[in-house]
Amino acid sequence: MQRAGAGLMKWAQLVTKGTRSTVTRPLRSYGITCIAPGSCRTACSAAEVPKRLTVSDPKIDSVFKILFGEEGGESRTMAFLNAVLYPNKEDDTIEELQLLDQTKDTMEPNNERVLYFDVLVEARCRTSSGKRFIIEMQRQSSNAAAERWISYGARELLEVSKRVQQDKSITSAAYYDNLLPVKVVTILDFIATQEFLKNDADVIVEWDIREKMTSQVVSNILSWSFICLDRFNPQHDRSLGAKCQAWLCLLKQEDWARVELTDELVANDPTITQAYERIAFLTPEEERRVDKSADLQRLVASRNAGLLQKGKAEGKAEGKAEGKAEIAQAMLKSNMSIQQVAQLTGLSEPDVQALKEQLEQDQ
Repeated sequence: MQRAGAGLMKWAQLVTKGTRSTVTRPLRSYGITCIAPGSCRTACSAAEVPKRLTVSDPKIDSVFKILFGEEGGESRTMAFLNAVLYPNKEDDTIEELQLLDQTKDTMEPNNERVLYFDVLVEARCRTSSGKRFIIEMQRQSSNAAAERWISYGARELLEVSKRVQQDKSITSAAYYDNLLPVKVVTILDFIATQEFLKNDADVIVEWDIREKMTSQVVSNILSWSFICLDRFNPQHDRSLGAKCQAWLCLLKQEDWARVELTDELVANDPTITQAYERIAFLTPEEERRVDKSADLQRLVASRNAGLLQKGKAEGKAEGKAEGKAEIAQAMLKSNMSIQQVAQLTGLSEPDVQALKEQLEQDQ
């Protein structure tokens, strides 16, 4: 067994492309049945679980999809959703989850999601009290208008409506009774502006449909949960519940992070332990997809940063122009000539003339 284990260490050195460089990953000690990272699916006892793992960043699209969207991993998705949606409740949690359309590939060049990196995981859920709803779970890496998230939820609700209409067994009288509510769960991997989220304090921000005067919920047909990773501090956010904190700690892990699996880190939850293991031991093919996904995300992030800087520069230029205009107007009010104002402010004489005419109109 020792000789077999020594031979297996040859698999520990993974050479990857791009900036993910050459790293050493630890292997699970499962004996001769473990051939390569990610290839072993056999069960093991708690004593065999390694104390330290090297994990991939769960915020990389391909890793996120593996963690929450792969067939056979429904228990992870369900445990995560229960932790973040019902952090302090035990009476009505999700007990059944079915992943929906998993054919969408965010790495396809024609897929519009590549532009925003909001990798999608959809599932049909049922709670212990019998409530049924659709989950649309996404990861977002840049600020977006509130209208976008409202549109996403409405689009999914429209798909639900179409499915109900196509079901010949449902009568028109029972149409609305068969509409499944839609819950959009968005994991925000950026600092959300107050323009986007008015609530600038809570880690988990909830949206729903309320009546304006009474602030009472009108309907649960459409709701949103935003998980703000940048606001999460495991030392301060104890009110979230141990399992919710454990999942958020996992989501905040960086690529190639060395993690020590303590009972506290995983909240004594074997599903969270299994989640860490899953993103630590990827197959060579999964590694290639992660590399591709990470490189593409960096490219788009760089492009978005460039657009942001361009916007800031344009804003500064516009601010300077507005400042010059105000100074020019003050000079004109003091009866300085158009030529003098143009010379002192750097504005063209036609621009100063236009400002003068505007002043005369305002008076």
